[in-house]
Amino acid sequence: MTYHQTLNMTASSEHAAIPMLAAAHQIRGFERDTALCDKPFASLWLAKAYVVPAGMYGCQVWSSGSLREGDVFRPTLQALHLNFLKGTLGVKRSASNWAVLRECAHEPLHFYWFRAAIRFYSGMLSSNSATLEQPLHADLKLVRRTKTSWASDILRAFEGLRGCDTYTQALLQGLPICYSDFTADLRFRMRKVWRDIADINPLESDNKLVTYHSWFAFQADSCTRVRNGGAPLISPRYLHLELPKHVMRNVSRFRLRAHTLTVESSIWRAGDSHCDKCSCATVQNEVHVLFHCQDLFVCSLRRKYSFLFFPFCQSFSIEAPYIPHALPSQTVFDFLSQRHNRLCHIILDITDYFLAGEDQQQTNQPNDLAGG
Repeated sequence: MTYHQTLNMTASSEHAAIPMLAAAHQIRGFERDTALCDKPFASLWLAKAYVVPAGMYGCQVWSSGSLREGDVFRPTLQALHLNFLKGTLGVKRSASNWAVLRECAHEPLHFYWFRAAIRFYSGMLSSNSATLEQPLHADLKLVRRTKTSWASDILRAFEGLRGCDTYTQALLQGLPICYSDFTADLRFRMRKVWRDIADINPLESDNKLVTYHSWFAFQADSCTRVRNGGAPLISPRYLHLELPKHVMRNVSRFRLRAHTLTVESSIWRAGDSHCDKCSCATVQNEVHVLFHCQDLFVCSLRRKYSFLFFPFCQSFSIEAPYIPHALPSQTVFDFLSQRHNRLCHIILDITDYFLAGEDQQQTNQPNDLAGG
């Protein structure tokens, strides 16, 4: 790693941006050379293999000041990581960071940095080298005298973990920390953002995370959540399909509320959020355009894709191709999770109709990390 002349760890961390950008550039070039541009799953996998490790070199030392619970998105390297993911999905940069990470099945860099720091600590304890042991014990003695030592940063970062007291005592006494238990605990803390909104009705909230969690996000079984400290991140099925890039992009934007349906555009346009295509006088959100809008063209699309609706909507019919009543969130989730390739195409057709000409500028917005 590169040491700053004043031992500024933030400045040292920013040097990792160079290899991280280089890794992103190489991935984009590899995608072009091997015709992988329309295969986002490959890009996301390559990012885990190259971009994330490039942002970790030396993180055991310089990341200690960025490991607190509220610092997940503060580092510059995390912004670069997110830019790469948003560029892969084709969504605007203002898309919700937590939702983008979950959609791409990526953990924040914070997760990898903290694990690396704990493994580094345990490695120094088990080492037979006095060169490693002496600096560690000296740093631990500084905890009571200064708040700027490496150990002090780690102790503050333990706050919010279920085993905070256990880890704190182990560090102060120079004892090893169980890596697997710590990893599960850290993952559990990372999932807090989703636990806090789990019981909120998406129809009664403007929070994009609530909408994404209730209607779109993959849910793991409870046993897996308890065992691993949180649901494993699994990317949605459409990212694994060989879809044209504009289809994948529109589906991503629809799922992440990175579109200009009035539920979103009314926030920054200070306008009305009601649907401007029908007389329902209800909010034009993702559920409305899929199930409730009575616009003639939208109804014709539902007739065309009626085979997608019949298994989930008993009140749906060819004669009245819309749902006149509110649907439970579970029904919406089941519909959007069905394993049918044509689901992506109805989302494409609906978004093309509702967003035609509305957000072309947003579509063309550069958000590729390697391209700046």
